[in-house]
Amino acid sequence: MLIVHSDDDKSVPIQQALDMVKALEAARVPHRFLHYTDRGHMGATEEVLKEVRAFIAEIEKR
Repeated sequence: MLIVHSDDDKSVPIQQALDMVKALEAARVPHRFLHYTDRGHMGATEEVLKEVRAFIAEIEKR
């Protein structure tokens, strides 16, 4: 699972992402957390899409 979140997201509290990451770690679920500080409510930017593709490639190798 890929989680993309920014500390200053006004729509979704960062704590929700942090809780999800903690649960994924406890369950040993493969994941990546892209944690930004100043991006607001993240959209599908080119940077995010690049990270998505890299994460998918990493999972496919497993």
